[in-house]
Amino acid sequence: MKITDVAVAEKFNDMIIYMLAHDLRQPFASLIELADMVMKSG
Repeated sequence: MKITDVAVAEKFNDMIIYMLAHDLRQPFASLIELADMVMKSG
C-alpha cells in the first residue's frame, strides 16, 4: 500500500465518522430533550 493510498483511506474514514456523528447528534438531542421534559413534569 502506498502512502497516498493510506492517506486517502484515512481521509475517507474521517469523513464517515464525521457523517455518522452528525447524523446521530439530532436524534440523541431529541431524546435528551424528551427525557428532560418527562423528568420536569413529574
